[in-house]
Amino acid sequence: MEALVDLVCRKLRKGKSPETIARELEEELENILPICAVATSDDSDYDTGRICEALRCSNSNT
Repeated sequence: MEALVDLVCRKLRKGKSPETIARELEEELENILPICAVATSDDSDYDTGRICEALRCSNSNT
């Protein structure tokens, strides 16, 4: 999961859209969107560890 989050963050920094990222990484958009949502939040600063932790917490709450 961390590797995917890292790749998504790199592509977000380059200004790519979630749709483009999903296509380039050959991932389902539904897997990319939650990463993008957390990564672009005000407090993430594209910190891979923080994003992974936030995603783990949101998954355990569902």
